[in-house]
Amino acid sequence: MLSHFSSQHHSLHFANVEMMEMFLFQVLKVTAFGLINIFVPVYFLVHGISLPVILLIFTAQSAVHGTTALLLGKITLFNVGIKHTFIITTFLYIASFIVIKQGVAFNWTVLWVVLTGAADALYSCSYHSFLSLKVDDRSAGKEVAAMSILAMLVGILTPFGGAVLITIFGFQRMFLVGSIILALSVVPLLFSREIDISEQTYLKGLSNIRQLWESKKRIFISTIGHGLDGTSSPLWDSLYIYKLLGGIKLLGGVTSVISFIQMISNYIGGSRIDRNKDGFNVGISGSIFARLFMFIAFHPYVALMSETLDSATRPLFSTAYDTIFYKSLRSSNTISYVAAHEVIWHTAHVCAMIIIVIMSYFVGWYAFLVAGVFMIAGKIIMRKQGVGLAEIAKA
Repeated sequence: MLSHFSSQHHSLHFANVEMMEMFLFQVLKVTAFGLINIFVPVYFLVHGISLPVILLIFTAQSAVHGTTALLLGKITLFNVGIKHTFIITTFLYIASFIVIKQGVAFNWTVLWVVLTGAADALYSCSYHSFLSLKVDDRSAGKEVAAMSILAMLVGILTPFGGAVLITIFGFQRMFLVGSIILALSVVPLLFSREIDISEQTYLKGLSNIRQLWESKKRIFISTIGHGLDGTSSPLWDSLYIYKLLGGIKLLGGVTSVISFIQMISNYIGGSRIDRNKDGFNVGISGSIFARLFMFIAFHPYVALMSETLDSATRPLFSTAYDTIFYKSLRSSNTISYVAAHEVIWHTAHVCAMIIIVIMSYFVGWYAFLVAGVFMIAGKIIMRKQGVGLAEIAKA
């Protein structure tokens, strides 16, 4: 299913060796993160960290990501190369696992925030630049969807497995297992040479930044909406589902089911794009309705139904959005566009999260609904900008 998606039989082929290597790299990286990442917020929670402080920790992580993206993206991608940046990123993630393994004391937590924020910035700049430069026009929807489907497929298998292993061996040993898998993930990147970005230029100065904004205004405004949408993120899913269900294994099991639904939806979304059928508006509307559903009755079962509906509809628009994003940013300024995107996304996200953190001090877990408000506002912004399938032919 992941290697063959034909236009009629949904057969996917990657257009070049680099795409296949990236696919293999992602398999191992997502496996490591699937075993651990959804449980990290719970790791803080079970060690006595309050909800507002947990939200603040992840807000700080996003702030580090946004503030370092421009500088790190410029230094590493231009001076080190895309593939070598992936390798550096991987070892930063390994270092973050080793740090968080030491506990949740203030100094370890601050170091973890800095390491993961910087690693996320490097990874995002590298990953988005890679796909913008390498995705094939003929099968862009399927290739972008395949990367997402990969995460969902691994997400079906790893969360429950990770939950069982954490229950048996504890968090510390699982951080070690994740580190080993991450170290192995760089191996597929060693079989071909570095990607040529000699024709890339990095924009400098206010006039160039203004030009950058004017040329991609709708993409960047939509990115603001995307950042607000991100406030209703896996962080909340992990914490809230764990609170509702009261167990690591149940959190892992529910996450596996949700990942299965997302995988099917990504498959449908990707195949529709390459057949010029739009699921963008349907996906936006369904995702908004899923969160509005939460305001009717703030109840555990309603929360699970809302999350399931959101998982089923979200990929219908996100695949279209990601496809136009990668195709429209392909130019001699791709890396500049990608770095700007990271800064804009995380600026919007952090501003919203600061409000959510403050609200969590007063209303506790009901801050989940505040995150839902920002998510709905973000979706409305994205829909108004209309950066979806209709743009792909122009990109």
